Amino acid sequence: MICRRWGNVCCFNISREIKKAFMYNIILVFFSLLVISTSTYAQELPQFNVRAVRLRATDSRDENRMRQALQIFEKVMNDTAFQRKLLDTTFVFDLPDDPMRTLSPKQICDTLFSGKEWYDTDTDHTADIFWECTKRRIRPPFTSTIGYGNPNDSTINTYIFFVRNRKMQDIVGNLAHEWSHKIGFDHRPDNHPERERTVPYLFGNLVEKFAKKIYSW
Repeated sequence: MICRRWGNVCCFNISREIKKAFMYNIILVFFSLLVISTSTYAQELPQFNVRAVRLRATDSRDENRMRQALQIFEKVMNDTAFQRKLLDTTFVFDLPDDPMRTLSPKQICDTLFSGKEWYDTDTDHTADIFWECTKRRIRPPFTSTIGYGNPNDSTINTYIFFVRNRKMQDIVGNLAHEWSHKIGFDHRPDNHPERERTVPYLFGNLVEKFAKKIYSW
């Protein structure tokens, strides 16, 4: 009886050690796969730069906020968590003749990270920004317009009241939205349910979200 009892205890202890070792190996494999997965995501998208080719502001205060927004935009674009989220995003194209509508989510991300604006077609992985803080100092009533851009103009025009009064993450998100137009992404001008899922809106909103999450003011 005693031998059997001790034998059972020994078998129980050995079994418990085997289970512990097994669970340890499972956990080790899980974290190894997680690290590999994170590294793979990070390697899929290249290092990205944001360059101010031309900034125009009415005073140094506005210019400083614009430069800060450019720096944050660059940091968000190089954030691994942001890149993973962007790669997992499903976009909608609301223009029937949009030449970009056949792109996969990965191809959309590659296009954004290529930095190939219509006015600078080199694949330099750089956002070449022409940005002007202009005109309206006070937001007019009954409109949501915060700036404008023209198809054949490289300049992003943002109204003064937006640059001065909005939170920094809002400015960064809007900058990302407007810059994506220079890359070739577009959307219908009218307000409709699918508009928020187009590349400019989803990309801009995602940049804004991560700017708010990573940086605080």
